Amino acid sequence: MPKAPRALPQPLDHALTQLRRRRLCLVPAEPDPALNGGKRYPVTLTRSLLGRLPPSPALRAALGTAPAGRAVFSGHAWLGADARPRLVLDGLDGVWQLALPGKRGTSATLRELRTSRDLRPVGSRAAEVAPGLVERRHRIPLRYHPGAWLIVAVTVHRSGHARYDAWVWHGGRRAATALWWDEARRVIELFRDLAASWFWVGPPPASSTPLPTAGVASHGPNGGGPHDA
Repeated sequence: MPKAPRALPQPLDHALTQLRRRRLCLVPAEPDPALNGGKRYPVTLTRSLLGRLPPSPALRAALGTAPAGRAVFSGHAWLGADARPRLVLDGLDGVWQLALPGKRGTSATLRELRTSRDLRPVGSRAAEVAPGLVERRHRIPLRYHPGAWLIVAVTVHRSGHARYDAWVWHGGRRAATALWWDEARRVIELFRDLAASWFWVGPPPASSTPLPTAGVASHGPNGGGPHDA
């Protein structure tokens, strides 16, 4: 029987997902020892996607020399020795590294977000991302990144399972930048801690002072808070 495909490590799966959403770019990388000794995973990217990634002169030049009739590039991806994703693609010479667009390291760590209170949103909106499936996006200001916002998106599936995603939105450029797996997980956990502290669900606590209402407390410390998170 054919072998089932190996599950991608979460940091690599996250990075490839962000690449397909055009929140990462591809830049040339030095040969990596992990290519020889580490696990590699098959990957397929289309020319259409590669041509719409954030600008990279080297990638644009490589696509220009690739066979004109090739619409799909197959290859392998892996986590490098520095834990950052790399890949090789048939038809594109060399090793390529997934990288954050813009100034290197700008969004690698969001230093202004240290506690759950730092993730208080200033607005949110809902968008139907599939029939009957609503994603609510919360907008959180980044004081060290003028003109940029952290977006935390929460989607609740019919099964009740909640899916979280996070990225940085640059309002002036109308462009999104991904977060690496470890940073995305960190800010999402802070946001979940915030939501848990603002929304208490359960029987009222034992108290000698009667509560005005029982059930769900839906007011944050400023009279409101993130919804559906």
